[in-house]
Amino acid sequence: RRSRIVVLEAMAPAAAHTKLKKQGAVCMDSDGLEKGSVMHHWKAFSRFLLEKMSRKKREHEKYPCSVLQTMWLYLVMAVSTPLILGLAIFAFLLRPFIGIARQQKVTWGIQRLWMRMLLSAAGAAYTIEGLENLDKDKNYVFVANHQSNFDPPLFCGMVPIFNIGMAKDSLFWTPFFGLSLCAAGSIFINRKDHEKAMKSCEHCVHMIKTYPRSLFICPEGTRSRDGSLQPFKKGGIILAMQTGLPIVPVAICGTHELLPRGSATLCPRPVKMIIGKPIDISGYTFEDRDTVCEMAHSQVRALLSKWTGDVSPTDNTEVESLLHCFKSPPGPEVLDWHGRRKAHAKTG
Repeated sequence: RRSRIVVLEAMAPAAAHTKLKKQGAVCMDSDGLEKGSVMHHWKAFSRFLLEKMSRKKREHEKYPCSVLQTMWLYLVMAVSTPLILGLAIFAFLLRPFIGIARQQKVTWGIQRLWMRMLLSAAGAAYTIEGLENLDKDKNYVFVANHQSNFDPPLFCGMVPIFNIGMAKDSLFWTPFFGLSLCAAGSIFINRKDHEKAMKSCEHCVHMIKTYPRSLFICPEGTRSRDGSLQPFKKGGIILAMQTGLPIVPVAICGTHELLPRGSATLCPRPVKMIIGKPIDISGYTFEDRDTVCEMAHSQVRALLSKWTGDVSPTDNTEVESLLHCFKSPPGPEVLDWHGRRKAHAKTG
């Protein structure tokens, strides 16, 4: 009868574990748990959850991560999402009576309410700077950086100009959220199929010219992993040029620290959105796409450079209450509103 051999996990390479186990050895980890046992897997899963929820690498004294704030956000989402979707579906059913353009604008207004509620539940005090650069009677293509899932709520909830966004097609299948995006007129892009992506872009241009509205795009293509500005993809810039609308650079700051890509826990903190001056691109052609792309990228980078990583004395630090979210915000010409500030430094 062979004796049972106990081998510590650190003493044998991973490739040798299977061979040793066939020979009757038992591989133990540093805590004395047999590798492959239920307790071993439970320990690994618990460690994974702890790392996800604590986010020790990103915690700091001033804006610590909050599990309670995260749970409050999920609760608000669970309660508000079905209600918002119900209103969006009701508006969609009214399309034959009020027309597609008005129906999408009503749905956009419902979405704005929901976006502001999410920011409030997340404990994010927001500051909007540069609204005086916009004309409420004109349409634009807003070009922004992409740091977090809270970028769309910050932009769509705070910019008082009717706009549609472009989203990856997988978001269409997200429960409730996908239907809401579709009802508001958002354009879904298949990033893996170039031919389908081009058809979606053509449909977007047709919709903007048929039913005038602004467009919100993030030319980086996906969320930044470290919060830094990534190179712009030319597809979004070409689409902007095809619409013939002025490009407005937008810098979204602080959302990466609020909820970065791959994280599950919030670090409630102030966030900021800086809106630059419109750029007229009517004189540029398709051959100038590289120039326009670099121009938009440099403008967004210049706006991001104004963000010091923390709030300035003029920034708003008060979180909007859930009840205040139900108040309809005025147009961009009114700066005396929660979180709105006039730009002090002019952008070239």
